[in-house]
Amino acid sequence: MNRNNQKSFFLYARIFFILFMFSIMIAQGSAQSFDDRRYDYLYVSGSQMESNSAIWAWLENNDPARANDIYELLEEWRTTAWRESWDQTLLNWIRVLYQYGDRIDPTQRSLVEGQFDEFIRSRWGFHNGTLNNRMYDFVVRYLWSQNQPDVTVQYGAVPFDPSINLRSQLDQFTYEGREYILTYVYNSLQLSRDWLYWMFEILTTAGDGNEELDSQYTRTFIESLYTLYDFAYDPEMKRKAKIMLDFILLDSILDVSANLHGGHIGRFYGYMFLVGHPQIYHWIYWGIGPDPQGRRDGQFYNAYVSTYRVPELIEDLGILDDEPDNYWHLHKENNRAGFLPGEYGKWTYVTKYYNLGGSTRHWTLNIKSSTSDFGIRFWINNIPRIYNDEGQIIETLNDYFGVMTLGMNGFQYQNVIFIKLNDPCLHISDTGMYFAVYEDGDDTGNLFDIDETIEGRRFFREGNVAVCVYMETAVSAIEVAIIGVDYPTYGAFRDACLYNAGFINNYTAYQTSKGDVIAAWWDNELQVEQTFVNYQPLWQFPFNRMETEAYNGQMIVEWNREREFTVKWHGQRLFYDLYNWTYTSEVNVDTESPSPPQGVTVAPTESN
Repeated sequence: MNRNNQKSFFLYARIFFILFMFSIMIAQGSAQSFDDRRYDYLYVSGSQMESNSAIWAWLENNDPARANDIYELLEEWRTTAWRESWDQTLLNWIRVLYQYGDRIDPTQRSLVEGQFDEFIRSRWGFHNGTLNNRMYDFVVRYLWSQNQPDVTVQYGAVPFDPSINLRSQLDQFTYEGREYILTYVYNSLQLSRDWLYWMFEILTTAGDGNEELDSQYTRTFIESLYTLYDFAYDPEMKRKAKIMLDFILLDSILDVSANLHGGHIGRFYGYMFLVGHPQIYHWIYWGIGPDPQGRRDGQFYNAYVSTYRVPELIEDLGILDDEPDNYWHLHKENNRAGFLPGEYGKWTYVTKYYNLGGSTRHWTLNIKSSTSDFGIRFWINNIPRIYNDEGQIIETLNDYFGVMTLGMNGFQYQNVIFIKLNDPCLHISDTGMYFAVYEDGDDTGNLFDIDETIEGRRFFREGNVAVCVYMETAVSAIEVAIIGVDYPTYGAFRDACLYNAGFINNYTAYQTSKGDVIAAWWDNELQVEQTFVNYQPLWQFPFNRMETEAYNGQMIVEWNREREFTVKWHGQRLFYDLYNWTYTSEVNVDTESPSPPQGVTVAPTESN
């Protein structure tokens, strides 16, 4: 080897080594664990954030240089925020007192303890708002009443009024034979305990649930529950709180891929996406989605100082990078979403690179993006952007309608959705927002590797995901494919959509590029239109509370009885008994579905 060749060899070797080490760093970063993110928040980046975000790092590190910052923020929590942001502020204060009471100003601590003493005795200490507010309130009441178990309180300030929306007043309920009637006096600890146990059963029962699960408000349940888990004295309460956390996080993460929560979302408001609320716990527990640092989610960083940990199996189910490219799972729920009756069901078809899902009315498609911290969201409804006289988007109205409507009238079979809707409008967003960044014929710039329109169909390619959007006056369809799995090339997918797919039977059905036929038929029993595939009903309603089937035929989540279910994947198994509120965990178990027998011939038998 001559000198020039030697120099070239060593130069390329150095470049290769640098790139190799960089790739390792990137891989390690992408596989960053909960403990890594926790360490970064507590000891590297957290203390440099604005105060609402930094407070838990400051308290954990007990840095004397931050004593005044801590005092000022807690004083704001004790005064202004106590009045204006009642629920989360009280929950945050509970953690401060129980976990860091010896690290704060003694006078300040004594004052806020007095405020809690007043809270658990006050009939005005019950929130008439939505369930997330009540979950905060009853957790706080329970945890503080532990210290004063003989305190009694009038349950609410006004009697029950059947003419008022149930979401706007407190619950009248019965638990274990004990009836709770508004304005009657009860023991504060037992009232709050019984309400929590009663609500846990509702949230885990098929057909009940709540529109605030799978929504931006799911975070409030999670924070309330890990606070309850951390500070409940009663082992039964602690165990139930842990099972509820496992349940809600499992149900949520099985809808997630491509950095976005898929399917029919519960109660959401678009501006909350700008501050990262919907996915804060996907980032904290799984590292999925954009890092929420600097957004309004700061107070939720207390998850990093909680003792609760996501079970290893549930953590594994949220990380799809180690799955093959042909991996998918179908997550089905019997839960109210967007105020729909639970028996109508909701579902999400989840792959490594996209998810498509919805319910009997609404849906959304999310694909992985190489340019956005969020994925790219698609939906079709008949609500175009609203403009003022100056041609500017009126985001308030558009924000509201875009969120609460999502995609409309969709009938889905795995990777394809057929839409029956007059005057359809395509929306595309890469900001995590539900109001559209792009619509119909807008130039999407560099958002996609390919964005082209051929013969009335619009094709997109981003990475190895290809999308075909086909819209007519009263019907539309979206078909999604993974290049290298569903089709060998983007061109093969495009051609199959152009030449094999289209609307048939006088526009009452859509034939996919693979030849399946998707249509909508009226269900007389449910009084809704539901999906038919190849002229047979697709869904068997009602679903279990939640169940999940994988690409290899294995059931990831499967119910054994009405209140018993098993979670299994990658040699691990969790079993939950909601009759007795217990759980067991096993590892190194056979979780694969048995293969069909090979080389076996079954001889026909003659009938008599």
